[in-house]
Amino acid sequence: MPSKGYCKITRFIDPDRITHYLYESGGSQSKLSRMLSTELGHNISESKVKNFIYKYNLHGAMQLIKDIHREVAKNIADKRADRVPEPPTEYPWVEIRSHGSKRYKFNMETYQLWSPSSRKYKQPFILSDGQRHSYPAYSINIALSKRVNVTIGRLYLMCRDGLDSGLKSIRYQNIRALIAKQPVPSDPTSAYWAINEHSSELSKKNALALLPIKYDENGRIRADYSPSYSI
Repeated sequence: MPSKGYCKITRFIDPDRITHYLYESGGSQSKLSRMLSTELGHNISESKVKNFIYKYNLHGAMQLIKDIHREVAKNIADKRADRVPEPPTEYPWVEIRSHGSKRYKFNMETYQLWSPSSRKYKQPFILSDGQRHSYPAYSINIALSKRVNVTIGRLYLMCRDGLDSGLKSIRYQNIRALIAKQPVPSDPTSAYWAINEHSSELSKKNALALLPIKYDENGRIRADYSPSYSI
C-alpha cells in the first residue's frame, strides 16, 4: 500500500497542478520533492516522489523531459534578445509547416522543437492519454487561434515518414483516425502508427489507406486510393 505522503500528492493536488510541477521540475525528482513539500506544507520525501512516479508510469517521461531541458539549456543563443536562431532545414532538423507562414523545426536526434512564434525552443510537458499512460508532448499552433497537444513520438513519426519520402519539409496534418503508440515513453523511436479504435468505421478504413505513410512533393500525406475522408 502506498504511504500516507504518497496518497496526499494525488488527494490534495489537482492533476493540472501536478502536471505543472512535473514540467517545472525539469525531470528532477529532488526538485519535484521540494515543490510538492512546499505545496502541501510538509515534507514529501524523494522516496515518496519516486513511488508516485513509478505508480503512474512517469519515469520514462520524466527522463526525456530532463534530457530535453538539458539540451535546451546547452543550445540557448542570442542572449540579448533571449531568442534562438532558426535551425537549418537540414538533417537532423525537419521542417513542419502548420498554417500561414508558420514553420516549426523538429530535431530527430535531440527531439527539440523550435517555435517560429517565440523563436525559441519550446518546453515539453507531460500529456496523459486518460488510461494511466503519460508521454512528453508539445503544444503547437495548427491554425489561427487553434492549438493542439502532440506527443513527441507522433512528431518523430511524422518527420521520419517525411524523410523516408525524400523530404526535408512536411505539412502538419491532424488525422485523428491515426494514433502514435509509444511503448517506451522515454524513447520516441519506439513509436508506431496504429488505427484509433474509437474512430468511425469509415475513418478507420480511410486511415488504413494511408499506411504506410508517404508524402507527396508538397509535403502532404497521400493515400493509395481516393477516399471520401478528406485530409
